[in-house]
Amino acid sequence: MRILLLCLLLVLAKASWADVPAARVNGVEIGLTRLERYFSEYLVAQGRALTSIRNPNLYKRLREQALDELIDKELLWQEAQRQGIAISDEQVSAHIGEVETAFGSPAIFAQRLAEAGFDRAQYTDYTRHEMAAQQVYARLSAVDAPSPAEVEAFYDA
Repeated sequence: MRILLLCLLLVLAKASWADVPAARVNGVEIGLTRLERYFSEYLVAQGRALTSIRNPNLYKRLREQALDELIDKELLWQEAQRQGIAISDEQVSAHIGEVETAFGSPAIFAQRLAEAGFDRAQYTDYTRHEMAAQQVYARLSAVDAPSPAEVEAFYDA
């Protein structure tokens, strides 16, 4: 009986742990599960392996950087919604098709999705968010070319 109770408590603790927010962005929670999933991707993008990080301060700093990126992505997604940027199903499907083709086979692609903690629907939603956020970022970071008068004024100064 005690073992059953202990197992039940562990299952409940694990379920509640996944619901704990790592951050809140304008009322939208970024859960620990999402952070951990993204942190793994972040380390791969940085060319690091989790097992090779021996310094706790380095681990903490990298995890904070990953969380900062997630917060930035959420802010960009929220701005995309505010601006009414919509990514069509065709655009998302085309992008996912390109990614799937890069893996060589649908089976390998499905396996990688599962390893990353996604099903097809979740990955589609994730892709839509990423594409919208990229559009917002491109708009915000676009710089207008200076006019000929501005160039002349700069060099004359």
